[in-house]
Amino acid sequence: MPRQTPTLNDRVRIERRFEAAGDVYGNPLTDWAVVPGCNKLRAAITEFVLGAGETVLAAKLEGHALQEVWLRSSSITRAITPNDRLIDLANDGVLNIRHVKQPARADTHIRLIVERGVAT
Repeated sequence: MPRQTPTLNDRVRIERRFEAAGDVYGNPLTDWAVVPGCNKLRAAITEFVLGAGETVLAAKLEGHALQEVWLRSSSITRAITPNDRLIDLANDGVLNIRHVKQPARADTHIRLIVERGVAT
């Protein structure tokens, strides 16, 4: 049975950590910046039922969930690593990349496993 092509109805942007100028003590500062050409990519985001959970931190309940993201394969998206992160443009949610399934030559999409609701 052929694999069904994902419907790319969601919008995400890719951010990569870069080193900015140091502080007054010489410590390097890092910040996130949008990868050029990746500020509004079409994606398909689905949620796993298995990987969801809740944690209590500083008397606050926080939820986290594993999600699957499909992106069209291109030279830019094939360069994504777990050091990058995605921003869900529908709600400005941060999606931390946990795994990147690099496509075979015939594949037209890249599959990412991301986690929402955890520290970057």
